[in-house]
Amino acid sequence: MITDQQGSELFPTVFRTFGIGTGKTIATAATLFIPYITMLSQYGQALPFLLIGFTCFVTGVLGTFLPETLNENLPQTVTDAEEFGMDQKYFSWIK
Repeated sequence: MITDQQGSELFPTVFRTFGIGTGKTIATAATLFIPYITMLSQYGQALPFLLIGFTCFVTGVLGTFLPETLNENLPQTVTDAEEFGMDQKYFSWIK
C-alpha cells in the first residue's frame, strides 16, 4: 500500500506504472522470506523480532530522506524527477 502512495508521488508520469509495478513485485517477493524469518526462532526467540525491528528502523531512517511532496508539483518527466526535492533540506518540514 505504501508503494502506491509514495510511488505515485515520486515516480515521473512516464515511468509511474513501471515503478509502482516494480515496487509491488519486490514487496511481494520479500514476503517469500517470512517463513525463513520465523524459523530463526529455533536459534533464539528474539531473533525474528530483532531482524524485523532492525529492518523497520533502517527503512524508517531511509524514508526520512525522501523529499516532501506537500504543496509541490509532482514530476512529469525524468528530468523533473531528477531535480525534484533538490532544493529541500533535511527536515525541511520543520519550521
